Amino acid sequence: MYNYRRTISFWDDIFGKQTPKHYDKSMKIHKDLESAIDWISVGSKSILDYGCGSGAMIFKCAEKDNICKCLGIDISPKAVEFCKSTARLNNLETKVEFCCGQIEILEKIKENSFDAAILSNIIDNIMPNDAELLINNIKRIVTPNGKILIKLNPYLSQEQIEECGCKLLYDNLYVESDGIYLRNLSTTQWKDFIEQFFKIEEYKEIYFEQFNQSNRMFLLINSK
Repeated sequence: MYNYRRTISFWDDIFGKQTPKHYDKSMKIHKDLESAIDWISVGSKSILDYGCGSGAMIFKCAEKDNICKCLGIDISPKAVEFCKSTARLNNLETKVEFCCGQIEILEKIKENSFDAAILSNIIDNIMPNDAELLINNIKRIVTPNGKILIKLNPYLSQEQIEECGCKLLYDNLYVESDGIYLRNLSTTQWKDFIEQFFKIEEYKEIYFEQFNQSNRMFLLINSK
């Protein structure tokens, strides 16, 4: 595992400034993400979110009556602390669990333990070897024909890379000034990688108006 100290520091700084709030089921996230959460929740009782951040997506999953167990994992201690506080504030501790760690946490989880998984803006923000380790563990942990949601950052042009000050490390892997990694692969390259592990059920680009950019979203089936 590569050392992500600067990454942890970056996210700790962000989540350390946030205050947990009472969770209102009427609160919405992006409509396309809402639809994707609806999709992975159908037929699922347990959902894993690796790189859960604020927990927004896993809390949305926990709204569903058929979901009995949710586990959020994040590299940032402050993010996990924030999620745990949110769960306590909203009396969701029996349904939603959070822990801090990296892939070593996944390696302790038994095979076929979860019906679905979320990887939102994570596999393109870690080192390539770690991304493959992550995907292999998700494939092992999620049940046969279970569902996986993968969301990726946008593909950046050379001009955009220069504008954001990204430094090339190797093989389309960049590091931003704040220490965040970005593996800048085309959609075709990501599709080729993902299809080694999962069946692609749907691909969609989702636009975030506040950032004036689109993320790439894959809805996948774990065909073992």
